[in-house]
Amino acid sequence: LELGVNIIGVHKGVPLGPQPIEHTQAWDMDGAAANFPEINFIIFHVGLPFIDEVCWQLVRYPNLYASIAATVNFVTRSPRVFAETMAKLLFWCGEDKIIYGGETPIWHPRGALKAFWEFELPEDIVEGYGCGQLTKEAKKKILGLNLARLHGIDVEEKKRSLGLAA
Repeated sequence: LELGVNIIGVHKGVPLGPQPIEHTQAWDMDGAAANFPEINFIIFHVGLPFIDEVCWQLVRYPNLYASIAATVNFVTRSPRVFAETMAKLLFWCGEDKIIYGGETPIWHPRGALKAFWEFELPEDIVEGYGCGQLTKEAKKKILGLNLARLHGIDVEEKKRSLGLAA
């Protein structure tokens, strides 16, 4: 905080290879969020495979957010898993606490971004989770507006300053 840092991204979940799994779980985020309420923490990979635990944290702490880094690639590789993941996030914390992440060093984001933009939750999942559909407005928030808000960026002003405003 003294250095002006008020957003911290934390790698959680995705326990690949022979490593201690406890370091990939998100239990330590409770202490961080509670002790530093003026810092926003973004939990990468939505903590998979610990998404249920992360959802309980997201709903309890206003300064915790979920990044769909790597998770977004399920949109084409396993759409049902992606739909259930998004439904859980939408139900528990809402569209304002979900942040896009693409794992660009590993996968080119174009395919996943296009598929995400065109993606709709299956009706049985919407009904089963009671979360509502993944709207275009929600997708805009997830793809950048939420992160811009956390950084204090006025998107319309930024567009004007870049000569992009219509």
